[in-house]
Amino acid sequence: MMRDGYTADLPDCPSCTHLCTLFDLQWTLKRRSFLVFNLWSVVHFLQWFVIGRFLLRNWYVFLVLSIGWELLELVLPHEFARESTVNKLGDVGVNCLGFYLGNLSKNWPLRTD
Repeated sequence: MMRDGYTADLPDCPSCTHLCTLFDLQWTLKRRSFLVFNLWSVVHFLQWFVIGRFLLRNWYVFLVLSIGWELLELVLPHEFARESTVNKLGDVGVNCLGFYLGNLSKNWPLRTD
């Protein structure tokens, strides 16, 4: 199946094509796609939520680590690090959301009534 000039390795999934395309679950593309979010986005969110909740409060340190990692991925020779620029920007956005909510959750009361 051809979609946007890419050849997919897996068969078509007509019932959830749009959802699968959004999260990069269905398609293994021969060239990198321009998806904003993928499964790594969930990992990024959870990672930064936990860091924001339990380890770190400083936004400057967070931004240096978050953006620094995305820049480091540009030169890493591993497959997991090859992403489009749009996806890297999406990762930073997801990181910010996770870190913000993690910091915000420090103030959530834990009631044992």
